[in-house]
Amino acid sequence: YMIDRHIPFSAFDSDKSHGALLRFYSDYSQKVNVNEFESLDHVFEHALDHPEDNIIIDLAAQTSDFLDQWIIDTGITQLEGIQSNLYYWHVMDNGMDSANLLENLLNKYQDQLNYIIVRNELRVKHKIAIQGIAGSYHHEATVQYFGAEKELLECESFRRLGQALEKQEVDCAVMAIENTIAGSILSNYALISRLNLKIVGETYLRIHHHLMALAGSSMQDIKEIHSHPMALLQCESFFETIPHVKLVESVDTALSAKEIQEQGLKDVAAIAPKKSAEIYGLDILNNDIQTNKDNFTRFFILEREDHQNEDFDKVSLRFSLHNYSGSL
Repeated sequence: YMIDRHIPFSAFDSDKSHGALLRFYSDYSQKVNVNEFESLDHVFEHALDHPEDNIIIDLAAQTSDFLDQWIIDTGITQLEGIQSNLYYWHVMDNGMDSANLLENLLNKYQDQLNYIIVRNELRVKHKIAIQGIAGSYHHEATVQYFGAEKELLECESFRRLGQALEKQEVDCAVMAIENTIAGSILSNYALISRLNLKIVGETYLRIHHHLMALAGSSMQDIKEIHSHPMALLQCESFFETIPHVKLVESVDTALSAKEIQEQGLKDVAAIAPKKSAEIYGLDILNNDIQTNKDNFTRFFILEREDHQNEDFDKVSLRFSLHNYSGSL
């Protein structure tokens, strides 16, 4: 991988998503020192202060057009003049977006680029089961973990999600397991145990609740707000500013947005993820209306078989105890 495991190195994270980089280098004798990419001067100063380090730049995007513009805007190729060895980091799967990105960069910059490719086989999945529909938080978590859109099997319940994986209708499943506000979803732990599903990955998604309605709508038009009960509960402070609006519970955040679009509900808004607005063509009337801004949901990536991958650095255990005081 062009990096000597025994030489100290520092990484500069350009888009605050360095989890994969840290996991990959977790067993190196010199642990990676990660800094957020602030400016070229920031990297230059670090290189001068630590001339013995290799420098790794964690690239900013998955699409070649966006990344190419980022390279131009930052002038990142000017860093080739520093004395430290400089590398660019990119996690590459079997998708065409990764192949095109690498080809475009090499064609444009040719021998100016040293690069590190990590083949991320576990994330090359063709069909993924999620609870809910396209535009849901499960959908957002799927894109966040796999780095690209995938074919989805939309499941109306977690039980159906588990059955789809058990019956080999999908390659893997994405399942919410706990939330910083609502706590653990104990029924999902029981489902994983009962079906003997394997946890092969996880991702933490920051929950952003957005209020959305038909294009051209304004807050003055809204008489009802539809969403999942948990989403409504997490936006109580916002509702205090609009006491005249009726709150209506639904089975899914994204489904609320979809119904507004399909039925042309002009006086109804939905609380849902940003991706719902993008998919169903709705306008966002208010951003981030959740009361607690530090709202995260943890999602498990589930499969039928265990990979026994030696690079994994986290384990989940399940065990039973006798029912008497002090057993734990």
